[in-house]
Amino acid sequence: METTAYLSLAALRLAAAVLPGYIHPDEFFQSAEIAAGSVANYAYRSTWEFEPDAPCRSIVPVYLMSGVPMGFLRLASAAGVYVLGQPFQPTVYTVLWVERLWAVALSFLVDRAVYNVLRRYNVDPRQPLLLLATSFLSFTFMARGFSNALETVLLSLSSWALCRVDTAPVAAGKSYQNTYKTDFAFGAIFALGVFTRITYVAYSFPLVAYYLWCHIRRAREAPNAGCIARMGRFVLDTSPCIVGLVLSSLGCLAADAVYYNRLTALTKLGRLVIQGAPCASLLTALNQAVVLAPLNLLRYNTRPENLAQHGLHPSYLHVLVNFPLLFGPLAVVFYTVTLGRLLGFGPRMGAVAVNLHMAVATLGLVALSAVPHQEPRFLLPMLPSVVIATQGFVTRTGSTFWRLWLAFNALLLIVFGVAHQGGVVPVLNYIQTSTLGHSQCAMVTDGFYRCTRGLQPGVITPSPAVPLTESAPVFTRAVFYRTFMPPPHLLAQPAAAGPESFELVDLAGRSRAEFMAYLEAAGPRDPRGHLSADYWTHHTVYRRHTDADRWDRTLLVYPASTKFTAAEERALRERSFRVFTANPHVNFDDIGTVLKHPFTAASLVVRQLY
Repeated sequence: METTAYLSLAALRLAAAVLPGYIHPDEFFQSAEIAAGSVANYAYRSTWEFEPDAPCRSIVPVYLMSGVPMGFLRLASAAGVYVLGQPFQPTVYTVLWVERLWAVALSFLVDRAVYNVLRRYNVDPRQPLLLLATSFLSFTFMARGFSNALETVLLSLSSWALCRVDTAPVAAGKSYQNTYKTDFAFGAIFALGVFTRITYVAYSFPLVAYYLWCHIRRAREAPNAGCIARMGRFVLDTSPCIVGLVLSSLGCLAADAVYYNRLTALTKLGRLVIQGAPCASLLTALNQAVVLAPLNLLRYNTRPENLAQHGLHPSYLHVLVNFPLLFGPLAVVFYTVTLGRLLGFGPRMGAVAVNLHMAVATLGLVALSAVPHQEPRFLLPMLPSVVIATQGFVTRTGSTFWRLWLAFNALLLIVFGVAHQGGVVPVLNYIQTSTLGHSQCAMVTDGFYRCTRGLQPGVITPSPAVPLTESAPVFTRAVFYRTFMPPPHLLAQPAAAGPESFELVDLAGRSRAEFMAYLEAAGPRDPRGHLSADYWTHHTVYRRHTDADRWDRTLLVYPASTKFTAAEERALRERSFRVFTANPHVNFDDIGTVLKHPFTAASLVVRQLY
């Protein structure tokens, strides 16, 4: 029964990749947005973390998380040229589903790691796997491009490697089976984890400490060996780990040097070394040539003025708010089990696994609570450790816990998977499908053109550029107000914009006056643009630009919960037409308004200027 339930939940996890919920901008802008630019050659927006002067993110984790799906999309485009003579134009949903399905595939490595760890320590993994598979985190956070999700995968793989070292069989004469390949993998994963997120050091500290203890124990139990021989055995056994760590680090450094254009600086450094330059010159050249992204991020986060830009939080936020928000009833269980273990009450089955992963989760929680900037997703790597640490209680628990657990996760799945900022992706899809693949374009009135929309949502179709005229391309500007930052790469627009192009303006939470300025900048209302509702609803309407030989349109995108003055409401009605509405869309800043008017306020509105 447990196997059938798990397989059903696994299929549901794959299906949940299509959910439109938008949790945090970092799910796009720390991975897919960057990979889309360098791999798929899409127009994209880079963030401060990837500034070439002092980059705070390594490119290797970005490619691990999003390079494969973007490479697939690039191959699909090339295949379209080869087969049909023109590139495939993926829709917004196609790009989204491809990158999320890859993230879901990576999330199953966490399940596999938990299964193997528990089996290695003779614990039945079926109930813990159901706990993991029913967590809303597996359907949402782990199915997104967060670097925290990759950190979770790497931490799970590291735990799996460690348990293989710890439980390696002993042959006759107390000679342990060699685990050199596993040792190498443990070191390589550690380096990759640090280059993914600097918080990996805190989470993995208990794993590293126990790894060293495993090899100390092996060296001490070596038969007929003196102190020097045992030390030599320890060094020999741990050397593959060191080699893996060094090679993985060098690989990340080399990739970053290429991505951030440091090859010239590396060549200069090599010449200085050959010439025997003084240490001061070598250090300066080394600083210019080598990109130490984790160190740059650590420096950035140690400056209070930098953290203040992202929000400062009380030290108890993780413990009292974020951890319960992510784990619900399981947070209470974890606190209870941890307190009981500190008081001397411990599990009999799988004691090593429970204690080790309890230490991983506890140290991670304590260490991250010392940092003044605290977001719930920072605790995502605790997921497998919390499941393992609480497996004894969950296995013995009754139906009450499971009812609470399932209800909690169903609610949070709806909130984060569907409702939270859920209109941004559908609006981007509307913008793309209403712009690309035009056909049957005709003049409606002097200065206004209308076109039948050609690109259908949810499929990959050839999309030849069809401008209104050879010399007058079309252009769409979308102004987003009080939403999360829209990721441009989802539009799959080539970096060298063709005759049909887009511009996404992100006003975020700026003043309402700045948003209304776009309405005022359009000038007086053109009576010729007062077309019937059918034109605006079923066609894409363009207006000839006054300063350039092109046709364009301006879309205003804002939550329906936005409060305008009576004059502003009147100006919006007189100067624009509602062309699209995305439901549901919940902006937590206006949660009171949304709860009061759920059928009218929980949506994202798109209005086009006349």
